[in-house]
Amino acid sequence: MKQRCHSSEITKNCICATSHFSLHSIGVILVRLEKPDVFLDFLEDMVTSGYIGIKKLFSEDLPDLIDAVRGYNLDFDDAYQYTTAKKYALKLVSFDSDFDRTDIGRIRLF
Repeated sequence: MKQRCHSSEITKNCICATSHFSLHSIGVILVRLEKPDVFLDFLEDMVTSGYIGIKKLFSEDLPDLIDAVRGYNLDFDDAYQYTTAKKYALKLVSFDSDFDRTDIGRIRLF
């Protein structure tokens, strides 16, 4: 059985993870929509509770991100997701077909 992620760390048994970049993007969108409480609920329900682990890149990872931009013709956002997935050996789940050009591909939701 899958376990929850704790302390923002993903383990082999964790259900899923998201990038720090995506977490911030969700916050930006919800605050722009004047729904900051929905963001706080999301944090509590999914992140704080441990259902979603948060993974981030550091300055030493950014050259790999630029390599992904150049090598796979990805925009910055996609390259961030790709580099995060690659760094933490995650499967990328996305509607975005741009990831099909990469060496790790993607899992399609539909």
